[in-house]
Amino acid sequence: MHSALKRTISFLAVLFIFITLIISPFLLTAFNKNFYEKEFNKLNVQENIERGKADLIRDEVLAYFKGESNLETGLLNDKEKQHLEDVKRLVNTTKYTIYILIIISLIILIIFISTKNYKTFLKTLTYASATTILTNITLFIISKFAFTKVFIAFHKLTFSNNLWILDPVKDNLIKTFPSQFFIDFTIRATIISLTISIILMALSCYGLFLINKGKIYKKQEPLQK
Repeated sequence: MHSALKRTISFLAVLFIFITLIISPFLLTAFNKNFYEKEFNKLNVQENIERGKADLIRDEVLAYFKGESNLETGLLNDKEKQHLEDVKRLVNTTKYTIYILIIISLIILIIFISTKNYKTFLKTLTYASATTILTNITLFIISKFAFTKVFIAFHKLTFSNNLWILDPVKDNLIKTFPSQFFIDFTIRATIISLTISIILMALSCYGLFLINKGKIYKKQEPLQK
């Protein structure tokens, strides 16, 4: 494989794996019902809304994102439903994008393995995981000290309307999912991503160590004239 082409393909793989490692934990956390249960207990949501209603809204929202509900319980007003429609569209777009990136990344990694470019394969994983670790550390710091500003900026950038600006006094959606919920949501997803990245980096670095020690077959690159 030509060196320039190999570098380009490796760069794309690093980028795609990085995006997957960052975004996938958010999707996993978003559909983790146990996380919602723990958060409701931690945040005492029953102080703002009846716990039974909060549980129903949680189940309804999750079912809606899965395409199993049309938000017909009457617990959410029209503005909240319209905002959730925007969120669902974003979730679906993100989910399908991640599927595509995973497939492309696997194809690239399989090509590296099949052509015996083991070192390039491991370096790609190392760079992707290292970039993810640095990004997650940044996200964790932001979650602790500047979450509100970033949260607002994200919504302004992502949504073309102001439907996401809800009233904590009368809108059940924000009563059920207060700002601290999203802070904890981000921290949990970041920790999952960070853990996976550290494990991946450790394994890839160990593989590179073995290659450098000559314990794993290393493809000899042709001499450049």
